[in-house]
Amino acid sequence: MKLYNEGIIDDSFGFEFSLDREFHFADFSGDTDEPKLAAQQVRKIILGFEKDTEVNEKNLELLKKKMLGKYFQSLNSIEYIANQFTQSLYGAYTLFDLPEAIESIQLADVLAVGSAFLVAETFSEFYMEPQGE
Repeated sequence: MKLYNEGIIDDSFGFEFSLDREFHFADFSGDTDEPKLAAQQVRKIILGFEKDTEVNEKNLELLKKKMLGKYFQSLNSIEYIANQFTQSLYGAYTLFDLPEAIESIQLADVLAVGSAFLVAETFSEFYMEPQGE
């Protein structure tokens, strides 16, 4: 909220995470009048995640409940279920093993994966600026 309240980002800011057997990446995007400052501040927040007081057991439990809610909601879609079974990304695990996997996530797991994934040297930045203004 700090970056939003300071006007560095607006409600267009968002992110996506893509996971595949061969690669994975996070993508952050948004409209801003100060793209380099926004990128710098977002990078600082991401790389300092381990010291963030919001990264705690209570918030992890909330996130797990949110993930489970989305999971159960997705089961209303036959197309979603069929699509999940056409992919063999997770070995012997199936779509129906997901609740148990989500419940098993511990804060130490999140911190370990975050430390391995969020490495400053792997970051890249790309800016799109309007022409002729």
